[in-house]
Amino acid sequence: LNTMDDHTLKISDLCLKKYEELSKNGKPEVGKQWTALAGVVKQGTIIYPDGGTYEVVAIGSGTTCLGESQMRPDGLILHDSHAEVIARRSFIRYLYHEIKSTWNSTSSTIFNKLIDGKCCLKPGISFHFYTSNTPCGDATIFPVTVNQTTPVNQTHPVNGTTTVNQTTPVNQTHPVNQTQPANQTTPVNQTTPVNQTHPVNQTHPVNQTHFVNQMKINQNKHKLPIPDTVAAKKLCPDIQLGANNSHYDVNRTGAKCLAGEPQDLHVIGSNFHCVGCLRTKPGRGEATASMSCSDKILRWNITGWQGGLVSTLVSTPVYMRSIVVGGMADIQALRRAFYGRMDLNSLDFLHHTRYHLHLPIIQRTDSKFKFYKSSLDRNELKPNGSALSWCKVPCNGLEVAAKSGFRLGTVKKHEGKPRSSTFISRWNLFRMFKEVMEVIPDCELKSDFQALEVKSYRNCKLLAKDYFNTWSDVKDKVLGNWATHSGELDLFT
Repeated sequence: LNTMDDHTLKISDLCLKKYEELSKNGKPEVGKQWTALAGVVKQGTIIYPDGGTYEVVAIGSGTTCLGESQMRPDGLILHDSHAEVIARRSFIRYLYHEIKSTWNSTSSTIFNKLIDGKCCLKPGISFHFYTSNTPCGDATIFPVTVNQTTPVNQTHPVNGTTTVNQTTPVNQTHPVNQTQPANQTTPVNQTTPVNQTHPVNQTHPVNQTHFVNQMKINQNKHKLPIPDTVAAKKLCPDIQLGANNSHYDVNRTGAKCLAGEPQDLHVIGSNFHCVGCLRTKPGRGEATASMSCSDKILRWNITGWQGGLVSTLVSTPVYMRSIVVGGMADIQALRRAFYGRMDLNSLDFLHHTRYHLHLPIIQRTDSKFKFYKSSLDRNELKPNGSALSWCKVPCNGLEVAAKSGFRLGTVKKHEGKPRSSTFISRWNLFRMFKEVMEVIPDCELKSDFQALEVKSYRNCKLLAKDYFNTWSDVKDKVLGNWATHSGELDLFT
């Protein structure tokens, strides 16, 4: 692919096509329901029938999240069924399959063996993430102009043209044919390793150390700029504001700020929300303890998308090379939410670990998901309660979870039994980890695992010492208000 826009279109269209190929079971009713879609696309060196080097390896759809009282300590249900989370869990299942295949002497398209019992990604392998909607939480808070449906910082496709009737604010300064800053043109297939931190001023023009400071007004980094045209442009050059400040507002989210974080003022206009805050997922039912998808993606951009248990099996964290977002998306808000709100100086301690703040390329796409909910559909469409999961494995790649978090179709008397659990539940992913332990060669990890008196989920997670020490340091030093669930939820075997 020759341009970033070719890449962006390829990533989104492959995920949309794969979703269309899956059976209708668990999908929304056309014209009555909506859902969100997310997926992971592998890029490698193999040429596929379509002539490209891209392949979808994981898909997830869903919109629901269980309340705190509905969480179970047996690991059998899905607590968080937002599309981004389902796709990531499907991706973890795919990684387990590839790791097991590597050590079973069968073929793996992505991993090579190492002598220490770990796997490493083959040269040229990278992964890209797609989501049809802006992830809930901080990424959804961005400047808009009243009666417009286009975010102020929404970029246009390379071959797009701006007309008088488009919703782009009059004083928006990015060129019509420019989809990213001039110095953010790094090709997707460049030779930069997937886990390499990009120089802040090379891949992304945002000065990370001062990014949050650019958002400050009156020493408060959690408020969007006051809609004064001159002051806002001067203090916040990364946010283009409408010429008439009486038409300036902010896109709303139902995600609640965590205790200890600055709280939303809920005043009319640009300061309705604070920005950069940690939030729980939105919803009208019982309050949830699950962090917003924006916050989870921020975490994954530090600790990797592979999770704690898989981190013990791979030599380096698995990061996303790019993130492609559909629907109503604002590039600057996405960058802020996914990495920009972190002060690099506060993450100096990561230099002594194998982790870092990864800066994926952020792009938006105009490819529209069939079941996307726009602001115009808000009162007409109902959320689909099911969550669909698929990944590229030989058997049972596709399954559907009900709103309860159990596998769709589970009868009441079977709830709480392993047969009711989806393949991407914590219980089943933990089972896959234990299966991998049986096939890896003798090594320090295998010895530590065998030495455990109780092979509980919690005890096995603690084998990933560097992963959890790093995450603990990040929470203590940077993300102090991060919500953590009860340790009793990790005691299952």
